[in-house]
Amino acid sequence: MNLPELAESTSAFADGVGSIRIENMVIDRGKHLQRLQHEGKLTDIITQEVRKIVEPFYPKPVWFRTFDIATDELKHLEGGSIESEEANPLLGLRGISKDLNNIEVLKSEFKTVRNLLDEGYNNLAVKIPFIRDISEYISAKEIMKQVGITPHKDLEVGASIETPSAVLTLDEFIEEGIDFVSIGMSDLTMCSLAVDRRGVKVAKHFNIMHPAVTKLVQMIINKCNERGIESCICGHAASDPKIVDYLVKHGISSISTNPDQILKMRKFVCRTEKEIILRNFREN
Repeated sequence: MNLPELAESTSAFADGVGSIRIENMVIDRGKHLQRLQHEGKLTDIITQEVRKIVEPFYPKPVWFRTFDIATDELKHLEGGSIESEEANPLLGLRGISKDLNNIEVLKSEFKTVRNLLDEGYNNLAVKIPFIRDISEYISAKEIMKQVGITPHKDLEVGASIETPSAVLTLDEFIEEGIDFVSIGMSDLTMCSLAVDRRGVKVAKHFNIMHPAVTKLVQMIINKCNERGIESCICGHAASDPKIVDYLVKHGISSISTNPDQILKMRKFVCRTEKEIILRNFREN
């Protein structure tokens, strides 16, 4: 969910929100995150906008994703000249790595979460995006504690698994403590196949259903199901019936799709689940 204005009309049809993308809420102000931070406005802006989502969805779960903004999306903003030039921003300084490079901005995001928890919105959870290494996940939780939030006690904390390194070290995340896993198949495909997902010249090589990608996704789902951890598919893939059919049949726990696709995908998932039940009935 990028637009808080859609929350009221969407909440009756959805079981929750798999990803609040707070980037647009801030970028729309026309100022760089650090500029808003220096002006003391960043936490208030995010709190005001996120409240518009958690309120109509209460008590359904709402997953707050910390910033995941590539440098090229920030350069055009007021104060954006501080951003460095990157040849491939999608593989550059983004996600939790960028926030850990500017801890005060990350603290502002977590203060938003703390404020809303204090207001009684205990349906809020935090999702850490584009993790390359378990150390980033641990550091993010440490900063959460610094603003007065106890991870896994005050609220659920999960990770967006979008890199092969995070998939192959998922056991470390489970040992550290993780309440849910969100799968970002577009970024996972980009990182697995070495294909820029915005690159026109290599577009023919970008295949979300490539065997290398589906094997990694299956590893995530299997591991989560073994340990009783919710797994969720988010983003573009969650609006593709072919991909969703595959994921439901292979044990995914939940689907987070676009607001305008909710009813269509609910119907589709229901039909797929009935097929699974009927097939199992016949086989047994």
